Amino acid sequence: MKPDFRLRINDHAYYIEHLGNMNNQSYRERWLRKLQIYKNLGLAETLITTSESQDSADIEENVKKIIQDIKLNQLKKTQGYSLHHYEI
Repeated sequence: MKPDFRLRINDHAYYIEHLGNMNNQSYRERWLRKLQIYKNLGLAETLITTSESQDSADIEENVKKIIQDIKLNQLKKTQGYSLHHYEI
């Protein structure tokens, strides 16, 4: 499996998947299959998903926030797309 991004911080690997087309049914179904693979591999806790914010957002600042949360071991807990989902 090839994630969109892989970060290594504090000797831990984190996988980032940007979900850019969740309104498309086949894309969404493919994501749900890929999410199951992450779970089966025991990587769900280190998976971070992102999607576009509906508000005009500062993407750079939002990405910095994700990295800060990783460094502080304070990833946001969510349900749905992944255990750790951020809008950017």
